Amino acid sequence: MKKIALTVLAALVFWSAMGGSAHALGIAPADLEIMFEPMAEKVITIKVLNSGGEEMEAGIYAEGDLAGYVKLNEDHIRFSKGETEKLITYAITFPPAIDEPGDRITRIIITETPKQQESKGTGIRVVSSVGHILKVHVPYPGKYAKARLFVPNFRLNEENNFAIEVTNLGEESIDAAAVLDITGPEGENVTSLESEKVTVMPKDKEILIVKWTPAYRGEFLAKVRVKYDDHSARDEKYITVGELLIDVEAITVDRFFLGEIAKFDILLKSEWNRKVSGIYAQMAIRNATNQTIGDFKTPDVDIEPFEQKTLNAYWDTKGVEKGAYDANIRIHYAGKVTERELRTYVTLESIETEIIGLSARAVSKGGKSPGPGSETALLIVIVAASNLGWVWYFRRKGGIKKG
Repeated sequence: MKKIALTVLAALVFWSAMGGSAHALGIAPADLEIMFEPMAEKVITIKVLNSGGEEMEAGIYAEGDLAGYVKLNEDHIRFSKGETEKLITYAITFPPAIDEPGDRITRIIITETPKQQESKGTGIRVVSSVGHILKVHVPYPGKYAKARLFVPNFRLNEENNFAIEVTNLGEESIDAAAVLDITGPEGENVTSLESEKVTVMPKDKEILIVKWTPAYRGEFLAKVRVKYDDHSARDEKYITVGELLIDVEAITVDRFFLGEIAKFDILLKSEWNRKVSGIYAQMAIRNATNQTIGDFKTPDVDIEPFEQKTLNAYWDTKGVEKGAYDANIRIHYAGKVTERELRTYVTLESIETEIIGLSARAVSKGGKSPGPGSETALLIVIVAASNLGWVWYFRRKGGIKKG
């Protein structure tokens, strides 16, 4: 995680230093998987993207396990001003046999060629580079499969599907079925689910579907085991159902006389399957002219999974008159805030507080949800980080390979 964070940070720094330029190379598809077939020739077309539409040239070459069997249609491409994409083609002709089963990785590298006047300058310029990865599966003798688990965004009490991709990498057909175990944070079993059985032919793949309706919020681990004959293939993914939420169940005041200090008992309920630490509440009471006549907070507490816990807050009612007051409460926890609007009724010997509305609203501490532009910004950061990765790669290689 540290390496990822440093890469993204470096990408942001470089992007800022370059004036926020969106100029970068891209490639589609970024990766491709095919099965090995003796002596077969595969012709593959990929799209090279020039996001800035700038005039540029780029070199192309192949490297990796099967680079010697790759024939490029061209070893460089040129973008004119305004051109944003080009198609390039390469062919791979497989040998009669590959001794060891498994995956063989070959990369097609596209690297921007610096202009002459740029190469003579003293400034720093990030050179765009991208790579297309070709993964060739060499079949295993007999029966052999791999499983890949795809996880959707689950919502509380809504049915959705896990998808398990089963790829037959062996030389014989298989009959496969999946068993999916879902566990909680402490490894406790939540549920076990099974799929129907399918037949998967050699060099082919099938999708198994498993339905699930989550009954509560939280973080879970989904482990899938695909059984075929006397063998099995496994995969696992972490999943999150809903959002972390600490809600207000009730607010009460006992043994009160107007003019004295009122003790508020604020009952909270965790809707999460992990312990949440450092929770506190802040409550504000306003009069008819919207002036704050009470503003107080509670000490911090920790709440166990799905636990109810009472927080105490104190309000000095000296000078407060009888009547109905608007109020609100904010529950602070784990970078979030649950907000509730209240109505507080004060008499000589009681305070009653009504929670307005049926559901709470949890927001980030910044108070804003990510807007549409955040996805674009994230995409730019990812592209920049990718480019920095290729720059590091080429420096390790000691330069750019020609032809």
